[in-house]
Amino acid sequence: MTFRAIDLKYLIDDHGKACTFVAKSLGTYDPTTGSLSGGSSTSYTVNIYFSNYNLEDMDGDKVIMGDRKALFPLVDTSGDAIPEPEVGDEVSGQGDKVSIVSVQKIMSGTSPVCYICQVRE
Repeated sequence: MTFRAIDLKYLIDDHGKACTFVAKSLGTYDPTTGSLSGGSSTSYTVNIYFSNYNLEDMDGDKVIMGDRKALFPLVDTSGDAIPEPEVGDEVSGQGDKVSIVSVQKIMSGTSPVCYICQVRE
């Protein structure tokens, strides 16, 4: 599939909605106690464009009913860089809270243009 960077930027800038992106750091796991410690999270206000999957994209395994695509820019609403979204990070602000289940990085040569994330309630 071919993407033009200007088209992706247009979707985000003109049709995206301000959402809260929460980037999580899970910390470290201690196998002797079975506990997790040292995790943190950081919130960013980001314009995100959401779209639905087509019915033929849903396979009941990797893409299920209700999953959506979220088109992320590289910067927040203040123009500051955001970290690359990762599986388990969260987005809220479209009337629900969703978790990222997969991330695709769109590149132009060696530079990232945006991220397309699969999100799920």
